[in-house]
Amino acid sequence: MSRAACRGALLRACRGATTTTSRMLDLLEATLLGRTDAAHDAVPLRRALADTGLAPGHALDLLTAFRLDVSKRRYRDWDELMHYCHYSAMWSLRARRARRGPMP
Repeated sequence: MSRAACRGALLRACRGATTTTSRMLDLLEATLLGRTDAAHDAVPLRRALADTGLAPGHALDLLTAFRLDVSKRRYRDWDELMHYCHYSAMWSLRARRARRGPMP
């Protein structure tokens, strides 16, 4: 599952919800971890991750990035930006390696 597909599924799960953004992200996390099915649109993503053998950690990294998206407007320095990138973008490389092994 690509980063774009994962992000899209998470965003669809957030759309139209009546709770706060933080609560939505909490529900998405709980659904991805199998604690609840409250975020109905996240259930297919949880199944797809299980079917492909990917741990939910990759999707959870995106939720961490989303939490940073709603709480921060600017990053103080390069290290803080790289911390954000660790969750928002670098996970896709880790997901690729998990599926296909190290890049040549």
